[in-house]
Amino acid sequence: MKIIKHKKIWDKSPHSAFTDLCRYQGQFYCVFRSAIAHVSDTAELVILVSSDGNKWHKFAEVSEPECDLRDGKWLIFNNTLYLNAAAVDRRPQCDADKRLQSLSWTVTSQGVSAPRVIVSDNYWLWKCAANAAQNLIVGGAYRGGPEGDIRLYTSLDGDTFTCAMAPLNNQGYVNEAAPLFVEDDLYVLLRRDPAYDDRGSALLGCAPAPYLDWQWLELTCRVGGPTLFSWHDKLLAIVRLYNDNTRTSLIEIDKVTGQVTECLTMPSGGDTSYAGVVLENDCLSLSYYSSHEGHSCIYFAKISLS
Repeated sequence: MKIIKHKKIWDKSPHSAFTDLCRYQGQFYCVFRSAIAHVSDTAELVILVSSDGNKWHKFAEVSEPECDLRDGKWLIFNNTLYLNAAAVDRRPQCDADKRLQSLSWTVTSQGVSAPRVIVSDNYWLWKCAANAAQNLIVGGAYRGGPEGDIRLYTSLDGDTFTCAMAPLNNQGYVNEAAPLFVEDDLYVLLRRDPAYDDRGSALLGCAPAPYLDWQWLELTCRVGGPTLFSWHDKLLAIVRLYNDNTRTSLIEIDKVTGQVTECLTMPSGGDTSYAGVVLENDCLSLSYYSSHEGHSCIYFAKISLS
């Protein structure tokens, strides 16, 4: 594995972070959060578009009044491009039960639609995966705090989501979940943080359809901002690693033992990771953010996996 292209594609914001990438109708779409800091009262989502990964232009900015928009994630389903994200209202007068909502927008070549609420009750639908053969979308939505958990949500149309399993997992402070269909099996790479106890190693879950009987495997390290994909029967991910120094890395996960092997380290450091990936044969295109060159910026890279 080796990096064959690497470039900075955005540095115009004080803090740019939490990316995702997709390929839709022949174009790369990259989305990320733009704000004054990692956590702030307000933030917007910026969408960049490129035909080849070399020249990028700003396609749209998405904002909501008095809200911090976080973790924009792409979903392509039935030839429609959706953008999902969390909207956090940090104002003291905000109803505590409505402080966090998961929103969705439809994106076309003409622009971005008005938002729809897809998950509420302070559950954060972090990332979704689609199985076209089953006409099914799945995603994990988590609620923070010492009594928090993560639930499995499903949708048949990309607009209406329902809770299919509660909890999906509550073994520690579980939060960011990266789902992946491998044929009809569903994998979930689940982040855990040692915030309320000492359980910090990531978890890998696997279930056959209808995705209610889960087997969980504890991995050998902690990860952040996971993005999961499969290549030649290998289970790979782009994550933030924490040991020695924080960095964005491509890892391989042993589905039997839970062993994590670091395969490739991206130019990165400090506040970093949250990648989006597009896999085309043996070439992996990815977006991510990093602060190794100063303030956090957005990067685009291509990796030869062979």
